[in-house]
Amino acid sequence: MTLFRYIFWRFARNIMGVFVLVFALILLVDFVEHLRRASDNEDFEALTIAKMVLFHAPSLAEQIFPFAVLIGSMASLLMLSRSLELAVARASGISAWQFVFPGAVFAFLLGIFATTVYSPVAAQMRAEYDKLNLEIFGGRSSFMEMKRSGSWLRQRGADGETVMHADTSTDHGVRLGRVTAYVFDNDDNLIERIDAKTAVLRAGRWDLSEATVTRADARPVSYDSYVVSTNLSPEQVREIFGSTESIAFWDLPKMIKASETAGLSANGFRLQYQTLLAQPLTFVAMVYLAATVSLRIFRFGNLIRMILTGVTAGFVLYVLLQLARDLGMNGVTSPVFASWLPVILAMVLSVSVLLFQEDG
Repeated sequence: MTLFRYIFWRFARNIMGVFVLVFALILLVDFVEHLRRASDNEDFEALTIAKMVLFHAPSLAEQIFPFAVLIGSMASLLMLSRSLELAVARASGISAWQFVFPGAVFAFLLGIFATTVYSPVAAQMRAEYDKLNLEIFGGRSSFMEMKRSGSWLRQRGADGETVMHADTSTDHGVRLGRVTAYVFDNDDNLIERIDAKTAVLRAGRWDLSEATVTRADARPVSYDSYVVSTNLSPEQVREIFGSTESIAFWDLPKMIKASETAGLSANGFRLQYQTLLAQPLTFVAMVYLAATVSLRIFRFGNLIRMILTGVTAGFVLYVLLQLARDLGMNGVTSPVFASWLPVILAMVLSVSVLLFQEDG
């Protein structure tokens, strides 16, 4: 039991150390990037930028949790071996499984914490960040985020048919940023193009702010506010524009039920829910993946190869997870299959390799 606690805390210290280090780096880089973006605005306050970065960083850092587990586990096993503690443990009859198991237990507990506590807090902070980003920068993304092409929707209203595009969305799609709308009459003739800073969904209409309206053979006209009619409900808009990243884990079942009640696809919400449920097992898979490359190296040497092999294996798993996620999002496969299969395969392969290395 003493050995279990000792190794458990070694894994905990190294994994959390890697995470805190990367989190601090994200804070620094994101703060500099937001200062650069705000330099064009003479009214910006550094305190507001700092607040935005604090709201933004947790959701960015959430994506590096698995890599923190992988690198921290590799570091733990490396340090135990360099101090000859693993050699002594082996000599006393303790198998590799016994000194990897405490790390797997910590990873599993960390995964539960990340899913049930960290993720909901990060989602709430991300929602607040999206609101501030829309108000200050008009919803433009920083280079810290993956560039997105935005979303399109086609709707009908009292004015005819409208095709809308938005670069960003907050409040689960009810509030949009950097909006472009094309309004057609009942004969599908283009009436006008509208470019607006924001659009907010109200009962039966979109309220647009700072809108520029362009009609054929006419000069563009600017309006402080402009209205476009719609027949869409909040649930329908949420399905199109809503981001699952800003929805807390505990709220996802409610969102799934609401989408199904409205007759809409709940694939995005189901996929996010299953991905978060699989997170503890994902972290455990990272520990065993680290063990397959870290334990072998002390028998055959070449530390650099160990590091490169571990990082490459983690990256390949990440790519597979993203590929499966895209397939699940597009309805090619079920959310349960897309979320769990890559993790289970990684776990089975890692354990199989470790069995071969340790037990022949």
